[in-house]
Amino acid sequence: FPATATGDGHAELSHRRRIALPNDIDPLQKGTKLSVGIRPEDIEINKSSDAWDTRIGFIERLGGFATVHLLTEESGDPLICQTRDDDILAEGALLTATLPAGKLHVFDQQGDRLRSGARE
Repeated sequence: FPATATGDGHAELSHRRRIALPNDIDPLQKGTKLSVGIRPEDIEINKSSDAWDTRIGFIERLGGFATVHLLTEESGDPLICQTRDDDILAEGALLTATLPAGKLHVFDQQGDRLRSGARE
């Protein structure tokens, strides 16, 4: 996701959603342009009150696991998560999704990953 640092340990995504940034990066100046990513298996569903309301747009079932395309009102792009497939999820169902700060990957405008005291 494209994002902008807010200067208080958070970032604002392009669709105005604020998210907490990981603790393992140095403080960022307000207005710093970023890219924020998360692995599909790290998105948590139905586990937090500070979550995004989503609707399941599509499910790819892959032998015990499901790749779930979550639609939000805030973003034109779906959140794609992976979870165990227990046949409970259904296309069109409403649920919440959380991007845990400790699982986020944050990159500067040059594509370098940000970490405390260093870049990768």
